[in-house]
Amino acid sequence: MLRVSACFILIVAFLFSMPALAQNRATTAEITGLLQDATGGVLPGATVTVVNLDTGLTRSAVSGGTGAYSVMLLPPGRYDIRAELPGFDAGKLDNVTL
Repeated sequence: MLRVSACFILIVAFLFSMPALAQNRATTAEITGLLQDATGGVLPGATVTVVNLDTGLTRSAVSGGTGAYSVMLLPPGRYDIRAELPGFDAGKLDNVTL
C-alpha cells in the first residue's frame, strides 16, 4: 500500500510541475491587432510588417476580412510595427517591447 501511495504522490507532483516548466520555456511572442480607419471601418488586405530592432528579423502578415492580423513566433525583443494599405496613410508603432 505504501508503494502505491508514494507512486501516486510522485505522479501528482510531476503533473503539477509540468505547467511551471512549460512557462519557463516560452521563447516566442505574438503581435495581434485590428486595423480600422478613422471612421471605425475595418481594413482588410493591409500588410503588417514587424521588424526586430536588435536583430533585423522581419515578419509580415495580411489583415483578414475583419481587419484582424496576427504575427506569431516572434523572439522577445524590441520591434517597430508598420501597417500599409494603398489609399491610406501608413500606421506605425515604434519600439514595442515583447
